[in-house]
Amino acid sequence: MKYGYIYITTNEENGKRYVGQSTRYDAIDSYYGSGKLMKRALEKYGKTSFKKKVLVHCHTQEELDQYEKGYIKLYKPDYNLDKGGSAGKHSDETKLKMRKPKSKAHREKMIGRIVSDETKRKISEAHTGKKRSEEAKANYRKAKRHVSEESRRKMSLAKMGNKNAKK
Repeated sequence: MKYGYIYITTNEENGKRYVGQSTRYDAIDSYYGSGKLMKRALEKYGKTSFKKKVLVHCHTQEELDQYEKGYIKLYKPDYNLDKGGSAGKHSDETKLKMRKPKSKAHREKMIGRIVSDETKRKISEAHTGKKRSEEAKANYRKAKRHVSEESRRKMSLAKMGNKNAKK
């Protein structure tokens, strides 16, 4: 029984290629690949500009990974960013990078962003059971300080795009 297949997608406009693996035989004619570069190309050129060809059928995930790595090495496709074979899983190196705290500039950029109730719920669930540091508690209390009615009115006018907000 077949487990999955390796495919190559070619952009007929510029000849650039993408090599990938899939276990979804139901999407064999409609799925052209993933990854940042491939998705951008699909948006730019449209699916009609791409041709997909199955290269080999495999019986295990290990076979898929092995063949994908080999075909990426052979074809040197333009739309692939990694060496393949990971089936969309992050490498240990990437996981370490993602665990690093965000920069101060990034955190400051996020201040004041409006998030949906569902996002708030998900954040709450993710933090349930975690203890806050004393610094985090102090920052939370500082952010909750009272804002005067006049300041609220000015902020409201500024957000509405009123140029007279400072008057």
